[in-house]
Amino acid sequence: MDFLEYSDISAEIKGCMTSGKLKMTDQNIIFKNGKTGKVEQVPSSEFDVVNFQNFKRARGVFVFF
Repeated sequence: MDFLEYSDISAEIKGCMTSGKLKMTDQNIIFKNGKTGKVEQVPSSEFDVVNFQNFKRARGVFVFF
């Protein structure tokens, strides 16, 4: 099984930037909140497109549901 893993990323959750870890596999996307330890999983059947983009100061990943 192939996967991508990022150990130091930020996610925008309800308008606030939250640090954590991201793992992307063929089956799902997993985000672990760095402060709370809460793990969120999204099965691949629930999203349509994953788009990587470059910004001025960082790179971004958008998941379209």
